[in-house]
Amino acid sequence: MKSFYFLPISNKGVDRNLSPLYEIFQYKEEDGIETTELFWGLLWGRKKSNSSEASIASIIDLGEYDDGFYISLLKGLFTVYRRGNVKKVRLIYFLNFKSDQKR
Repeated sequence: MKSFYFLPISNKGVDRNLSPLYEIFQYKEEDGIETTELFWGLLWGRKKSNSSEASIASIIDLGEYDDGFYISLLKGLFTVYRRGNVKKVRLIYFLNFKSDQKR
């Protein structure tokens, strides 16, 4: 795990207890999954071998797969989703509109 702090402190006890307050950037790679966080998780991204996801302050969520993508506003209040030939638009969490396209 790599981190960037704006207050570099070398004391392990202080670092362990107070690092969440002053840690600006964090990068982790575990089991082929890369995770990046900026500004205490307000901006984050995650990459796997066949997909990637990102979020901006939980207002906009983005995802990309091998065969599709999704964009979500306000944690699903409005969502556009495509996977393969299936396209979906969701409004207000429960109004789903689906389209199957033949290529």
